[in-house]
Amino acid sequence: MFMETGIMFIATMSKTRPGAYKRIIDVIASVPIQSQSRYFIHVEVGIYVEIVEVWVHKTNIVLTEYGKNSEVLTNSGTYESLLKSHYISLFAAVKGNRFMAKYITLENSAGEATQAGKRSCDEISGFVIQNSTLTAAPDLQSNKSQVHAFLGRPWFAWSTVIVMQSFLESIIDPARWYEWPGHRTDELTDREYGNWGAGADTGRRISWVGYKALNRSKEVIAFTVSKFIQADSWIPDSGILYTSGLY
Repeated sequence: MFMETGIMFIATMSKTRPGAYKRIIDVIASVPIQSQSRYFIHVEVGIYVEIVEVWVHKTNIVLTEYGKNSEVLTNSGTYESLLKSHYISLFAAVKGNRFMAKYITLENSAGEATQAGKRSCDEISGFVIQNSTLTAAPDLQSNKSQVHAFLGRPWFAWSTVIVMQSFLESIIDPARWYEWPGHRTDELTDREYGNWGAGADTGRRISWVGYKALNRSKEVIAFTVSKFIQADSWIPDSGILYTSGLY
């Protein structure tokens, strides 16, 4: 436990520091069950290749490294290896309430940007990408005309992915979404709103029943930070800046 930039860090992750946690899954396991206060974890610069799961009883976790912005948390699992864990994403699963990650680079080397799905239609979960830049990695910029990326590939039924108010570079495939053979596309919720850039044209999108390109702001209010994760009730006291609604 130590104090830095006014924050009391309870645990440290480091590839080199003696006594520090070496794996994300171990430091998350150390967090008290149903923590009522923020549990700040100091993440030192490094590349952490893991399948990360934050379960529902691990609450108020904050992973951060102030001023560095060079950590990489990588999900390197394949579809086959992750299937046993029931989730595929940057984090295999984040179900603990009030989880935050700041100055952390998340890299998904397993596939599309989002591979969402729910086991039940009653499950409240999904991906909302807002005020973001979707572009090629620096090492691909010189050859990005050969790069094709998708916004997502629905895994189970009831997948929910919203991409809004973001810059989409030309690497985004015109179809935008990629079908996973054998998985339904009529009960998902894939939406786009207010995006711009060479990859933002919705004229050649897929024709799934569950996909819509939205034009009215009131149609996406439910997916803003204040509504989708009730952010106004718990983020302000963390001191982290965020956009509550649409800008």
